[in-house]
Amino acid sequence: VGSVSTTGLLSDGIGALASYGGDITITSTGTISTEGAFAFGVYALADFGDATVTVNDLTTLGDDAVGVLAVGNNATVNVNGALSTAGTYGAYSTGAVGVQAIAQTGYAEVNVTGSVTTSGNYSGGVYAGGYYGATINNEGAITTSGAFADAASVYSPYGAAVVVNDGAITTSGDGSRGIFARGEGGVVIDSGGTVATSGEGAAGIAATSF
Repeated sequence: VGSVSTTGLLSDGIGALASYGGDITITSTGTISTEGAFAFGVYALADFGDATVTVNDLTTLGDDAVGVLAVGNNATVNVNGALSTAGTYGAYSTGAVGVQAIAQTGYAEVNVTGSVTTSGNYSGGVYAGGYYGATINNEGAITTSGAFADAASVYSPYGAAVVVNDGAITTSGDGSRGIFARGEGGVVIDSGGTVATSGEGAAGIAATSF
């Protein structure tokens, strides 16, 4: 996919749905931009299949306008360029999160070699949630400036929650953690890069294994 631009409420850039075990693979090498509330940059929803999304440059402007959402049995998102969102938690109750990878029965992974930047309250940078494991690999930059907007967050109810940071993770909002990891199968945080927070009550790294 090359360049895509939309303007208006609920006007997503690229969307794909698959049912009955179909897989989804979306690769964008151009620029994706949306302007409007709840106007996602890219979404891939695979019912009983795997969802994989790779993007280059992507911007959303609007409340609840998520940058990339991938949902499937296994879910993978790769960010190679500059991804940014400008919006907060609005009427549709999602926040303008940069990236969400959600694996309903398997493994979720987000790989950032470019950058992810969000500027709204409750608009986290990158989230990976996987039933049997979740990983964020950051070799670029993840930055949030809103309140309660964690930069890198991973969760797994039955597997390990892993964050590997060889880049830069930065938050400046109150209550916005740099890294948050919670995993039933353990937590692994390997940070050879930088983690910086400046807001009140904003932990640099927080981890829970239950």
